[in-house]
Amino acid sequence: MRTCTYISGPPCAGKSTVAGHVLRQLPGLQHLVGDRFWVARPDLPFPERVDFVNRSLLDALRDASGSDVLCEWVPCTGEFVAAFHQVCVDAARCLIHVIVTAPEAVRRERKLRRDGDVDLGPPVSPEPPTDAPCECVTVDTVAVDPVDISSDVCSRIRAAHLEGLIE
Repeated sequence: MRTCTYISGPPCAGKSTVAGHVLRQLPGLQHLVGDRFWVARPDLPFPERVDFVNRSLLDALRDASGSDVLCEWVPCTGEFVAAFHQVCVDAARCLIHVIVTAPEAVRRERKLRRDGDVDLGPPVSPEPPTDAPCECVTVDTVAVDPVDISSDVCSRIRAAHLEGLIE
């Protein structure tokens, strides 16, 4: 079975760190990164920029030709996640959604080290809604080592492949 792993979470929660470990374990994954689209349009006001990234990621996922896709971006809930799920359903991809979190103080410290400021932008809820369209796992990157999170993600991808062989 084809898969799409979506790693979401607030800024500086550890999405790229976890994704990097997953890619080292499963280097054949097609990698979609919301931040690549984000930096492409600094001229847009914030809401339009978010819409641009969301549309770009959905288009990139629709066009993905690889068996397995790994995507990292901020939204954990809402219309984007529902649309993301639908694109996966339409493409017969098993969606694995992992939300990474970290305490705000830790995220501000990471942001300061990475960008030289502590502005995390608008709040992002790392809690999946009770009516989430797919199974979702939430993990704190301070409480659980990102290497262990990535190992779990890789196990889920492998399990999806095995389930696809059995069905």
